Amino acid sequence: MFDEWAALGDAALLASMATELRTERIATARRILAAGTLAIRRDPGPDATTALWTVDDLDVAIAEVSAHLGISRHRARTDMLLGTCLIQRLPELANRFLAGDIDRRIIATIDDRTLLIQDPDVLAAIDTKIAAAAPHWNHLSEKKLTDILDWLVTDLDPDAQRTARHRRDESHVTIHPDRHGMADLTGRLTADAGLCLDQRLTAVAATVCPADPRTHHHRRADALTALCDGHTRLDCQCGTNTCTATSDADGNRGNGGHQIVIHVLTDHTTLDGTTNTPAYMPGHGPIPADHVRELAGSPRTKVRPVPQPDDLVAEKGYRPSTGLAAFLLCRDLTCRWPGCTRPAQNCDTDHTTPWPHGATHPSNTKHLCRHHHLMKTFWIGTGGWNDTQHPDGTITVTSPTGILYTTTPLGATLFPHLATPTGTPPTTGPPPDQTTDRTIKGLRMPTRPRTRAQHRQRRITTERDTNIAHRLANPPPF
Repeated sequence: MFDEWAALGDAALLASMATELRTERIATARRILAAGTLAIRRDPGPDATTALWTVDDLDVAIAEVSAHLGISRHRARTDMLLGTCLIQRLPELANRFLAGDIDRRIIATIDDRTLLIQDPDVLAAIDTKIAAAAPHWNHLSEKKLTDILDWLVTDLDPDAQRTARHRRDESHVTIHPDRHGMADLTGRLTADAGLCLDQRLTAVAATVCPADPRTHHHRRADALTALCDGHTRLDCQCGTNTCTATSDADGNRGNGGHQIVIHVLTDHTTLDGTTNTPAYMPGHGPIPADHVRELAGSPRTKVRPVPQPDDLVAEKGYRPSTGLAAFLLCRDLTCRWPGCTRPAQNCDTDHTTPWPHGATHPSNTKHLCRHHHLMKTFWIGTGGWNDTQHPDGTITVTSPTGILYTTTPLGATLFPHLATPTGTPPTTGPPPDQTTDRTIKGLRMPTRPRTRAQHRQRRITTERDTNIAHRLANPPPF
């Protein structure tokens, strides 16, 4: 199948790559501009009832793009906002993008570095300059690219340079699942918080005796786990009778005794060693069988069987029982909205047919993250979203455009017995009162203090004002 390229010389291969790269850029540009057009079309204006809704009209459009393209909500939102910028603010740059002259990376950086420009004449001038120069920037590093853009922006509008952003806004801690039952941790903290954590890890790592076999780095990693468990000391692993370390058996906890629960879904044949089928840790991913057996042997671990689908029936209350909740968690593992991967333990339990008309039953309950739960609750009916749940846990979602999307529960995919049909749930009482203005009797959509446009303008004004104040306080020659 690779004969087409094997027959080409080196120069022809390079020419082929260049042609395909331009084609790729054109396709990317067309997709992003289509996304921007949809975002503009769905904007109801600042006076709309839904403009202050936590889940607003743009969120509905983002959900449609995410579901239809099979991409994350964040990526869909980024594409739609970038397309809006190109259409409304930088049309000449958009034309060069459509011609295949510029990489998406360059376009995204230009969008960010020109955000604070408000004057239409200045924006038109910078659009013309950048459109002419940008095709020559594809090879530039991010540092060089931002330096050039900041130079151009400062020349035309000194108060629009992106230098006032507070570094605290970049604080984050991210956990990335890795292989072999491990995870990578990255983040950015304030200087004082970073120094405090660094010293605390070192102090906890030093609470073992000198005979402990672990390296210093290993003990610091274990110290972080100990702190998560609320302990201030490590259990020494020297294995000697003369250990001088003091244990933390008194339960000395820095978090008030709060316990963190981590779920691991596995098969009984893995635990008894009959098979080596991997287990699944929600929020992390697969973990090896030997690591699961090690976890199961820990005194801190409680092994409980997952209720079988055949044993589950309709329940009287609104909240699922402990058994039904455990089954739903293991069956779903994530939010059931198309494209959403938020872990089920961080989601709401949703009644597909609203309670009390729809029963608390495994065929009528599922997990939705709070964002998609609000969307499903308020953006339903004509011109909104509608969902249907099947006895095997499969969900069929109908978008406002009328397109059907089907999601299969992840737990049932990994452990097929969880997909055993659980029957048809009973319905009782009248259906919920849904009116044409998207309000539901007794319920109200949470609101934000400002519309998206107001929030964006406030950010821009604040950053420009900070730049102006800095310039006035530091006149030339600085």
